[in-house]
Amino acid sequence: MALKTNQKTWFVSRHSGAWDWFLKYGNQGRWNNVERVSHIDIDKVGCGDTIIGILPIHLAADVCDNGAQYWHLSISVPEHLRGKELTCNDMALLPAKLEQYEIRRIK
Repeated sequence: MALKTNQKTWFVSRHSGAWDWFLKYGNQGRWNNVERVSHIDIDKVGCGDTIIGILPIHLAADVCDNGAQYWHLSISVPEHLRGKELTCNDMALLPAKLEQYEIRRIK
C-alpha cells in the first residue's frame, strides 16, 4: 500500500438518484471535490482515499486493503421498490444513510 499525497474521494454509483441524495443529504460538508464515477478502478485507489457507494464485498475489501476508507450507502429497499430507479426523495424517505466499514478478507 503506497502512501499518496493527493488523496481522492469517489462516489461510486450509476444511479442519478443516489448522487442527488448524496449532494442534498449525505455529504453534509464532510467531503470536498468528490468525483462521481459509475465504476471504481481498484488499482487507482490508494492510502488515504475515500470511496463512497454500494460496492460488492470483495471490492470493498480491496478498497480497505489499499488503505482507503469505505463508506457504504446503506438503504433497506422494500420488495415492491426493488429493481426500480429510486429518486433522491425515495432514498430520503426510506431512509438512506452513509456508514463507514472496514472490511478484511479472512485468509
